[in-house]
This record gives sequence, structure tokens and C-alpha cells, in this order.
Amino acid sequence: MRSSRHAASDRAREFAAEQVARLRALSPRAAAGDDDAVHDARTATRRLRACLDLCGSLVGGTAPLADGLRDLGRALGAARDPAVELAWLRTAVTALPDGDPRARARLLENRLAARRTALVALRGRLRGRTHADLLAALEAATARPWSPDGGRIARRAAREWHRLDRRAAAAERAGDDDHDTTLHAVRRQARRARYAAEVVGEAAARSAALAESVQDALGAQHDAVLVRAVVTEVAAQARAAGEDTTTYERLVAVARAAADDAERAAARAAARLRDPHHRGRMP
Repeated sequence: MRSSRHAASDRAREFAAEQVARLRALSPRAAAGDDDAVHDARTATRRLRACLDLCGSLVGGTAPLADGLRDLGRALGAARDPAVELAWLRTAVTALPDGDPRARARLLENRLAARRTALVALRGRLRGRTHADLLAALEAATARPWSPDGGRIARRAAREWHRLDRRAAAAERAGDDDHDTTLHAVRRQARRARYAAEVVGEAAARSAALAESVQDALGAQHDAVLVRAVVTEVAAQARAAGEDTTTYERLVAVARAAADDAERAAARAAARLRDPHHRGRMP
């Protein structure tokens, strides 16, 4: 019977093994272009990266795994982001009264083309030897026992939360030119803090939930910023073709308002993070 000294590392290994199993199960659907599967596979990949970052010294030899997961995450993101933007634009254009049909067609085709291109690359990756080898290596790493953690998992998880505190403070000080960039950094760090809390386990469940609320709100803000950039780019193409750009201008305003609303929601969620009592076992 394993001693209590192994409890934290066993819990982390089980967390990682669950994500590996999810990634293997989702890979065929993601390769077929299922947007939900692409999203879920990306999330499993990120959780695995976070877990290995916290626990790498307990496992050994995780650098190649981390590199493979990073590259996989980029391929999944390249396919996922246009799908999110496409859904956003479909809803916004439909809700816009008297929108120009040519603008709708240009915008949707732009994101459809980006999604198609990314899915071709993703499909090749998920059906290739590199991905099969990565899954096999991850399964091997999570099948063998990990060393007792000696409190390292909790300490490293706490470090992610301290980084989140610093990122949030930097965002509050940032000027207009750096505004979106610093908010994106907060979002990414909130995600890392959330997944670190998930690895810690039930003691940090409330921390994970609060970080998720910040991540989700800033995710909506980031999506709106990306959509605004897409609309601006496609508007320039339409203008060069001699087309009216009024619809694009109205969509930019809609995206800007959506980003502002999401940022206010994120500020309310972030305020709840400042109370240190929710952080469970993380010092």
C-alpha cells in the first residue's frame, strides 16, 4: 500500500492519465474536423502541459513531452480560433439589421478558409507517427509511479497564483497601447493557475472555479479583440475592391462593445480572486 507521502504525486499522476485518455479518445474526432473535439483536445493538452510543468521533477524526462504538447496545442489552436471567430461573426452579422450580404460573404469565407487550411495541417498531425509516439510516451509516463512530491506540487501551484497576482497588477497599470496584450497575459496566467489548482485537487477546487471565471471572461474579451482585427483586415480588402464598408464599421463597434462588456465581467471575477482564503493548500 502506498504511503501518504505519495498522495499528492498519485493524485497528479491520475489527473495526467485522465487527460491522456481524453486526448487519445478525442484525436480521431478532432482530425475529422469536429469543432467541439478540437476544443476539448486543446484543453486536455493544456492541462497536461500544466501538470507536467508542476510535476516534471517527479516524473523525469518530460522535456520532449512538453515540447510535443506545445506544438500540438499550437496546431489545435490554429484550427480552433477561426471556428470561434466564425461562430461569433455568424451571430453578429445575423443580428445586424440591413447588413451588406457581400460583407457577410467576405467575412465568413475568410474564416472558413482559415479553418480549412488549419484543419488540413491538424489532420495530418493527428493521423501521423509523431502524434502516435507522443500519446504512447504520455501513457508510459503516467503508467509508472511518480516520486513523492515533498510538497513541491503545492508550492509550484502557489507560484502560479502569485504570478497571476502580478499579471493582474500589471494589467491595472498598463497604458492604452498595452491594454489588450496585458489582459491576454492575465487570461493565460489565470488558465495556468486554474489547472495548477486542479492538479492540487479538491482542497483547491474553489480556487480553480474562480480562476476559470476570470479565464472565461477574458477569453470572451480576447475573442472580440481577434474578431475586430479580422473585420478590420477584411474591410480593407472590401475597400480596395470599391465596396461600401459601413457594415464592417458597425461590426467593429459591436466587437469593441463586446470586449468592453467582457472586460467588466472579468474585473468583477478578478476581485473575488483577491481574497486569499479560497486558495486551499496553496500558500
